[in-house]
Formats: sequence, C-alpha cells, structure tokens
Amino acid sequence: MINQFCCKLLRINLSKQSIKTESISDNLLKKYLGGSGLATKYLYGEVPSKTVPLSPENKIIFATGPFQGTSILGSAKFSVVSRSPLTETFAVTKAGAEWGIMFKKAGYD
Repeated sequence: MINQFCCKLLRINLSKQSIKTESISDNLLKKYLGGSGLATKYLYGEVPSKTVPLSPENKIIFATGPFQGTSILGSAKFSVVSRSPLTETFAVTKAGAEWGIMFKKAGYD
C-alpha cells in the first residue's frame, strides 16, 4: 500500500462466474487520482464507445479514492462508473456508506 492506495484491482465477471485480482501501478493511481478518475480510465480503455449499455460487454466499475476509510470528512464516498442506459455515454455517481470503507479495508482500490 502506498499512502492510502492498496494498488489492487478486483475483477468480477458475472457472465463467466470468475474473480481475479490485478495489481495497479503507482503511476496509474497517481495519474488518475480518486475513484472517479481511475474508474473512468478503465471504462474508456476497456469498453468501446459503441457498446450497448445494458449488454454484457458493458462494465460497472466501483472505485475508492485515496481518502476512503480515513477520518477526513466526506471520505466515505466511492464512485460507480459505467455507460449510461439513459444517455448511452459516460455516467458517474458517488455513493456513501460503509461499502466503500469495507472494500478499501479488504485491500482493493
């Protein structure tokens, strides 16, 4: 873990019923700071722009930022990024609660 990053990505593929863990480079975490930045980088890099939002080829990416689980006010927010069924373009939302804190404590960004 560097600072507040775990440097790990968890991939869950519901179609293939598979789970795997990957390393995230320090440079990538610094370049795309925060859950929204990192998730957006993966979405644009892995989901083609013509992907139908409700198709299995789309991804829903949950991501925490470097302050997740700290005592900083508002740090319990995590990001959810995907292609939107409404606009068929990029969609991002923030959510709060314990899920993001537990995900970070489990060792994932």
